[in-house]
Amino acid sequence: MFELHHYFPGDENAMWLISSVAGLWIAPFVFLGGASEIMAAVGIAVAGAIVMSPVGIAMDFLHVRKLIWVILFPVCALIIFCAALMSYPSIERAINKNGSIWVYIFFSINIGIYISIILSIILTLIIKLSKRKRDDE
Repeated sequence: MFELHHYFPGDENAMWLISSVAGLWIAPFVFLGGASEIMAAVGIAVAGAIVMSPVGIAMDFLHVRKLIWVILFPVCALIIFCAALMSYPSIERAINKNGSIWVYIFFSINIGIYISIILSIILTLIIKLSKRKRDDE
């Protein structure tokens, strides 16, 4: 995570922060408190878990089908990965900018999780509403 910066100079820390958006609300408290890099990363991850726990409970409550999410997650991650790399003229330029292909992989996985959760909730609601509408007719 933060150690990538020591081996590959680039902007990988910003991509990690963007992909950790659920936990960023605690970042000002962690950084102003003078926490070390590892404690900041742990704090942001724990804060993200606190935010995402109710989302998981909501998905259970809505009975989101696991198959919907299992299909959407890799598709979303792959689309984000391709879009992130295609924003540069070449893969070499992208790697030079952010240090490693792994930065793009982890960024895509994290953002893919968020987008796939949102889409699976939306699809579940659409399916439930359409079933309810058919039952009313």
